[in-house]
Order: sequence, then structure tokens, then C-alpha cells
Amino acid sequence: MRLILRADANAGMGTGHVMRCLALGQAWQDAGGSVELLTRCESSALVNRLESENVTVRQLGNVSDWDAFTAARSDQPTALVLDGYHFDAVYQKRALDFFRPLLVIDDLADLPFYSADLVLNQNVYARELAYAYEPPTRLLLGCEWALLRREFGRWQGWQREISAVARRVLITLGGSDPGNVTLALIDALGLCELRDELEVVIVAGAASQHLTTLENAVRGLRNVDGLRNVGGLSSVDLRSNVTDMPELMAWADVAITGAGSTVWETAFMGLPALMIVLAQNQERVAAGLETAGAAINLGSSRNLNPERIALGLDGLLRSQACRDRISRRGRQLAGGNGTAATVAALRELL
Repeated sequence: MRLILRADANAGMGTGHVMRCLALGQAWQDAGGSVELLTRCESSALVNRLESENVTVRQLGNVSDWDAFTAARSDQPTALVLDGYHFDAVYQKRALDFFRPLLVIDDLADLPFYSADLVLNQNVYARELAYAYEPPTRLLLGCEWALLRREFGRWQGWQREISAVARRVLITLGGSDPGNVTLALIDALGLCELRDELEVVIVAGAASQHLTTLENAVRGLRNVDGLRNVGGLSSVDLRSNVTDMPELMAWADVAITGAGSTVWETAFMGLPALMIVLAQNQERVAAGLETAGAAINLGSSRNLNPERIALGLDGLLRSQACRDRISRRGRQLAGGNGTAATVAALRELL
């Protein structure tokens, strides 16, 4: 059986749509099927990652989606997945003429109608939304449907130790971080009261255009006179093209992350997180997770300054009770079975 994924990635929209699709693709492969991605992806590192996962990547360029779908038709049973805000109601209805079943991954419920066989919204607020659809369309709503990549599977049931004072910090702001908010976080590290005891790993995403700037900023920390080791921190490590995020999330005591799809990874790993809203479509995600007790919402990146970030980080580092509560709640919400369950729902319709 064949799965075609349709998602894009660039510096503006980030890589989250493609990475969610990769999670589905991995589970589809595990069930014995083949996977293709039709995309306009500007990140060569991300394309290399997909191809290393045995996903056939077809760059669309100036080719229309409909010409690409026509070329991709075959007698083999084929399911189609759409993940992106530009796949509107008209697009969905036309896509049904090419492939069935059709799964639409959605976050907003803002279309006048959904024509897919399956609509998946993995967010904690999903059941509060009013979707316009007709049977036999089936809605897969809630964080039990969260799409996690294969590498997270081996951490199912893993138990996190919650230390009295946290010292290991993971910073990851998604695949692109177009506003380079990561740079402000580096500035905030030097303002933390616990900076002399911190170990920090900063992850630059596959589509980041700021790697050189971040390297210089980290190098600057290491050259500040009068501060022990690296700018008063016990260590700072900048990494890019990371392929095993669960290892880093297991190492860390706390994370600072964008409020995109990474929040389901930190929740599953029981990693207490401070969320930063990097785009308008993340506002409800961050608010919902904070209300559910599964993370702390620092608010929009537009309103943050290094002092406020440092204050929030110091508070979480010092509070064992808060970190324990967030960790347990996150594991309750993101059970880790959403990807396999979604693939099973698709296969039932073939």
C-alpha cells in the first residue's frame, strides 16, 4: 500500500508540517507500505533527512499539484495526506478525485467545509472546535492523536527523574525560527541566577538561516572576561540537523520551545517546557497546554525580553514541585499511540 504526503517547508512556515507527515510516513512503512512526499521544500537538510528515512521526495517546483497528482496515479491502493493551511476546501474536494482515502491534518477548523475522509487535529482544544463536515467524514480530535516520530517509540514508559534543582536546559524553537528568537534566549541565559551551574544545548532547525549568527553569539559567551567557563555557564553546545531529539529531551531537565508540534514531543517525554509563541496559529496551542497544566506559556516572542525569559527559567529550574506536576500531566496527555492509530484508521479505508 502506498501513502502520498503533501506538505511544504520554508523559512516562513517552518518544517512542522513536513515533520508531522514524516511521523505518519514512518508508521506507514512499519506497516509494510511505501511513502512519497510531494513538496515545495526549501531545506536541503530536511530533504536529506526524509530520503534517509526511505521517503521518496518529489520536488514540485513550478509543476501544479494537479499535474503532480496525475503523474503519481497508479493501480496501487493509495492514501493521501494533506498538511498545510493552504489546502483549502476547494483543494480538498478536488484532491478526492485523485486519491482515496484522504486525511487532512488541521489545527484551526477555519474552513467553510472539510471534504476529507479523515480530519485530524491533535491539539488539546480540538474538541471545542466546530468542524463543518458531513458523514462519512470522521474526526480524529485531541492530543491522543498526537503524531510522534518513530524515534520516540522506544521511550514509551520511560520514567523521568525530577531533581531538586534543574540544571540541564534544552532550547529548540522549531525548524526555522525566522525571527531568530533563539538569539534572545542566548542573551537571557547570561541573566539567569543559576547561570554558573547550567548546561545548555541549543538546537538550530534544519531550515534555520541564522546558524552563523548563533555560532557567533555562543562564541561571544565563551569570551566574556571575568565569567567562569562559557560566559558564566558551565557549558553551552549549539547543534544543527539533530536527528535524535528524544535523546536530548531525556538528557534535559527543562526545555524552552516554540509552541508548535514540538510541544507534543516534550509532553510525551515528560519534559517541563517554557513555551514561546512564534506565530499567531500557536497562541491557542500555548494557552491550551498551560490551562491543562502541561507547560508554561511565556507568551508571544514579540513581547518578550531577556530579563523576562531569565525570570521564568529561574523559577522553573528552582521549583521541583512545578516540574514534577508538568511532567506528569504531559505524559498523561501525549500517550504516544496517535501515529499508529492514525495509520490504522487510514488503512481501514483502503
